[in-house]
Amino acid sequence: MPREKKLSGIPASPGITIGKATIVKSTHTKMEDFAGRVENPEIEVKRFEDAVEGVKNRITTIKESMDSSSPAFSVFDFYLELLEDNSIINICKDKIKEGKTKAEAGIHATITDIIKNYSQSDDRFFLERMQDLKDLTRLLIAELQNEDLDIIGGDEPQIIVAKNLAPSQTALFTRDKVLGFVTDAGGKTSHTAIMAKSLGIPAVVGTRTATLFIKDGDTVIIDGKEGLVIVNPSPPVLRKYKSKKKRYDKITKDLIEQSKLPAVTKDGYKVTLSCNIELAREVKQVKECGGEGIGLYRTEFLFLNRTDVPSEDEQFEIYKMVVEEMNPHPTVIRTIDLGGDKFMFYADTPKELNPFLGWRAIRFCLERTDIFKAQLRAILRASAFGDAKVMFPLVSDIHELRRAKMIVKEVKDELKKRRIKFNREIEVGIMVEVPSTAVLAHLFAKEVDFFSIGTNDLIQYTLAVDRVNERISYLYDPYHPAVLNLIHRVIDSAHKNRIWVGVCGEMAGDPISTLLLVGMGVDELSASPTNIPAVKYAIRSVEFSELREIALKALKMATAMEIKNYLLNETPLKNLKLISSD
Repeated sequence: MPREKKLSGIPASPGITIGKATIVKSTHTKMEDFAGRVENPEIEVKRFEDAVEGVKNRITTIKESMDSSSPAFSVFDFYLELLEDNSIINICKDKIKEGKTKAEAGIHATITDIIKNYSQSDDRFFLERMQDLKDLTRLLIAELQNEDLDIIGGDEPQIIVAKNLAPSQTALFTRDKVLGFVTDAGGKTSHTAIMAKSLGIPAVVGTRTATLFIKDGDTVIIDGKEGLVIVNPSPPVLRKYKSKKKRYDKITKDLIEQSKLPAVTKDGYKVTLSCNIELAREVKQVKECGGEGIGLYRTEFLFLNRTDVPSEDEQFEIYKMVVEEMNPHPTVIRTIDLGGDKFMFYADTPKELNPFLGWRAIRFCLERTDIFKAQLRAILRASAFGDAKVMFPLVSDIHELRRAKMIVKEVKDELKKRRIKFNREIEVGIMVEVPSTAVLAHLFAKEVDFFSIGTNDLIQYTLAVDRVNERISYLYDPYHPAVLNLIHRVIDSAHKNRIWVGVCGEMAGDPISTLLLVGMGVDELSASPTNIPAVKYAIRSVEFSELREIALKALKMATAMEIKNYLLNETPLKNLKLISSD
């Protein structure tokens, strides 16, 4: 009988599942097989053109069978955009002609050049996006080689185990075919993690060695909350996890049943629960999870993975659709957080030593006012169709805010002259994600309509810790007393100046940390749609009077460990451990 083996990884999608493993073999194409010069490069150009058309047809067919809310849907849009971009197609053709190379080698060289641009980024999202480009290379070469790309056989649901999974591999996965994912590579924002969350199945990524220890047909347990994978479990361990899975599934069912109820504490304190989105099609998920608006619409994803700036009209149509869909609930549209670690093909964004401290967000917008004004015009025009709000990211100085507000006024004046309708009283707010802004919140509060605290960056900047550096990740702690006291300061300053304040970072999606925020008096929480049911369940399980006392006591503590031990062991919040992401 095979011995039990435990593997640890990154918890990517919560839940517990038990099933048989299917190993997905890597298909690494050896480029040396396509080395050397060819006699007639025109034949290779024709092969390349046929491959492009073949992949476009394959992707279109896949998309037709997919739900448009699937995370892979937008990835395939990106693939199609690249495949229809004449400048990129011509570069590839030139490489084939000038180098007299095979089509496979020309494709590999062209996409390798694009990947080099991505590799300049220090942002994990963009580093993982390189995998999408490698996937596109794989699809094109597979088309040239007439390879079959189907990776799931049989009728029984399986646990998929792989080194990594690409969008084209996971696009046709459904809950009736796949029980969960385990991968050697990847992180919390990798495509595999996003796809698992979308399907609502457990996943553990970044195990490094899963494909070495797991064989086809092995019994595997995935604990997606703890980041644990157990291979060939002993009978006692199997019984334990079957029982744990039963409890988890019951809680999940309760969460879903309560998701449509209001986020009100037992003693009647109401909290607004909104959602963070990146793509317009995610509005459907916001409604399904019981979200009461969009607290953070990250618009920079409209500007990335393309070769030109989206026009004002293109932006307007997208914002209008989102605002109309969410009406009467609010949609907080964050202006683009571009520059630094988020590069564009069409903008001259320099390589920086410290991109998180560099030319990005509002700093980029105040210099590239052509791009900024076009976006503001689109947002203002969309405000005529629902409750749209404008929010500026990474504001660190009052002067920046005043300059941005002046540009808003200029754009409003332009629209008035053109007799274009918009909400003249549209609310304007800022992200509070820099310590200087938090310390001076009492001054900023006099000049805006609302605050939204971006805890991810606020923690990073307050504690001087790179949140994607695994070596020092232990220092990145949302419960650090300095972080909590800054948050409390911002909330207090907002309320003294009679403006509302929300939180839109990762803290807003964890049930225990959100209750601490509610106890501090936050008005709104904005999280991923998948986190809303658990947060709502937590809020409905407690009394606000209790949360106020808990928050006041926690704010007096000296260490993060002390605060966490207090919350998890000495308060009513300890009963929420099973649904907490921490």
